[in-house]
Amino acid sequence: MEINTIGLLLTFILLIFLIFRGWNIWIISIISTLFLALTNSLNIEEVIFETYSSFLRIFVGNWFLLFYTLIHFWKDYGKEWSISNYS
Repeated sequence: MEINTIGLLLTFILLIFLIFRGWNIWIISIISTLFLALTNSLNIEEVIFETYSSFLRIFVGNWFLLFYTLIHFWKDYGKEWSISNYS
């Protein structure tokens, strides 16, 4: 897989633009991956099912315990420690 510099630069600009627009990071990552594949004439099926999904599986697998702990911590104590209590 050879990546074109202009396609990578356009993908980075799209990524920054969507972040500043307040989009969800999971949706932004999928859109950016598809945009990168389209601008560089890559096989979309290979990019999504082999590259993106394997990276996502490894990332979530490595950080699962932290995600799980934070979700339960915020559900139990998040309202007590909210920033709105200090204003």
